[in-house]
Amino acid sequence: MENNSGLHARATEECAACHSEHHGKSYNLIHLDIETFDHDLTGWPLQGKHALLRCDVCHSKLSYLLDKTGCVDCHHDVHLGQLGGDCDKCHNEESFRMVAYKHNETGKSPKGKHENLPCKDCHIMEYADYPSEKGIAVRYKGLDYGCNKCHEDPHDGEYGTDCSECHDQITFEME
Repeated sequence: MENNSGLHARATEECAACHSEHHGKSYNLIHLDIETFDHDLTGWPLQGKHALLRCDVCHSKLSYLLDKTGCVDCHHDVHLGQLGGDCDKCHNEESFRMVAYKHNETGKSPKGKHENLPCKDCHIMEYADYPSEKGIAVRYKGLDYGCNKCHEDPHDGEYGTDCSECHDQITFEME
C-alpha cells in the first residue's frame, strides 16, 4: 500500500495465495472468513468497544481498505477541535470516558483551594466559535482565569483585578 499500512503492507506471500482467479465473475476475490480473521495482522487491532463492532460498520462490501483511521473520522469531536486529535491522552477504547488527565501538564494547573474543585466548576458547557466549528461544547481552551469570574470582588474594584497582588490561592488571606 502507498502509506505502508494495513494488511497488504505486512503481506509476505504472493497475491494469488489469498486472491486466486478463475472462479467466475461472481467470485469474491476478498474471501475472508470474518469469524476467524486476525485483525491484528492489519496493524489496527480491535480493542475495547471496537472489538464489538460488526465489520460492515467500518468496511464496505466492496473493500476492506480504510482511508482514514483517526478517532474523529468515525466519532463526533465533542471538544470541537479544542484538544487536537490525540484522543488517547484522556480516553481509551474500553469506555471512551475520560480515564486519565494530568492538569499539571498544561501549564495552567489549579493551585491551592482550586486543586480539588470538580472539573465542571471551571470547564463549563457554552456556545462559542471553537477551532473546528461554532457550537456547544465544554470549554477547555481560552478560559477566563480572572478571580472575578467566580468570586465576588469585596473591594468593588478599588484595588484592581489582580487579586494575587494581595491574596494567595491557598487560604485567600492576605499574604
